[in-house]
Amino acid sequence: MEADLEPFAWLGICGVSLLFMIPTLYIIRNELSKRRSGLATFATPGLRRWSFLPMILGFVFQALIVLHFLDGLCHVLWYVATVTAQTQLFSRSFYQISRLHACFASRQSLGYPKWVFRAMYAIGYFLLLNIWLRTLLGRSLAKHCGIDAQWHFYSDHTDYQHNSQFAAWGALLTLLFWAWDLTILALYSLKIRGITRSLTQTGAGHDEVNAHGESNEVIARVLSELRRIRTLTISYQITTALLVVTMITLTVGYEPCASNDECVEISYNAVILVSTVLYSYAPYLMLQHNTAAYDRFAGVLRWTRLECLCCATSHVGSDMKQMTSQIQNGTITKKGIDDSTTRTSDLEKQDAKNVKYLEDMQSGGGADLEEESGAKEVTVATGAVAVEENEPESERTTTSALDRQEAADQGFITAHFK
Repeated sequence: MEADLEPFAWLGICGVSLLFMIPTLYIIRNELSKRRSGLATFATPGLRRWSFLPMILGFVFQALIVLHFLDGLCHVLWYVATVTAQTQLFSRSFYQISRLHACFASRQSLGYPKWVFRAMYAIGYFLLLNIWLRTLLGRSLAKHCGIDAQWHFYSDHTDYQHNSQFAAWGALLTLLFWAWDLTILALYSLKIRGITRSLTQTGAGHDEVNAHGESNEVIARVLSELRRIRTLTISYQITTALLVVTMITLTVGYEPCASNDECVEISYNAVILVSTVLYSYAPYLMLQHNTAAYDRFAGVLRWTRLECLCCATSHVGSDMKQMTSQIQNGTITKKGIDDSTTRTSDLEKQDAKNVKYLEDMQSGGGADLEEESGAKEVTVATGAVAVEENEPESERTTTSALDRQEAADQGFITAHFK
């Protein structure tokens, strides 16, 4: 197969690559600055590695696209560039797996079993190795390539991509990758649903969270991070689907482009270049120390009315503030309505007694009640009644147990997040 690109075609691809290098370098610069200043902290080395690798690989691919047109480099750099783009795609997914595992590393009873993460990693590595192998076997090395005297780029490689067996292999790998990537999204969604149910339910549901010995404030913070990653995952998956549909439409459905090798080459490279920026920016926004940037992104989603489609209903900061405030007050909102649910059944009983006592006092029965109660003293404070005399021990409501729980929660937060 003799590939021949006009000067405007390969120069245009180089120009687009250089243009996309600007936002990618900006992302890398900001991330390196935060890591060197100590603002960025990571629970595990895997999180540090997988979170930064997609950004670096995006820039490397953009640079290789420019360099692979040069004489002497075009023989092998096409393979290197293609493998780099594929690795960036998987490294982004590996970061999502490692982030999900790290969220529950110290509270494994609330997370998934370890075999789930091992299986997801194994499937990912298996798919990546198969994709690398198909790339290596799908195209022969070019004996001659480079830029001629008329500034045309030429390459005499043989392409096996259109072979029926290679086409079926590629289609199978693509389907398996999307199934694997959607499974990661499903793992996040299921865990978010389970934790939200525990936090929004009262009684047994609420006690289930506390039964693990975890701080509700910590769980709320983890839930906020899971929601952030889910929002970004849905966002880039929708964008990727639109890019793929656009490329297929141009290279297959649109006859003037489908029959023109230059148009096909430009369309393919444009889609890949856009995706490299997308896959560099998504992991950047997923990091905890980039919450301000994510809040701006969430604002754009709301402005474009896409927040429901991407499951981004609120900022991470405001969402955390609201949930933490509700937990500290002992209440959790359910379906946007504050049910004013207290943390313990004892307080609920005392609230009911308090209300009944005040109603009786207002209806004129206060004197009789005072005579009957004798030495009873009722103190109304924060919705609770304190009985000092002549009251059975089982009916008393104290805050010492709650104080001890709050102290334990604060210690847990300090040990794991400070």
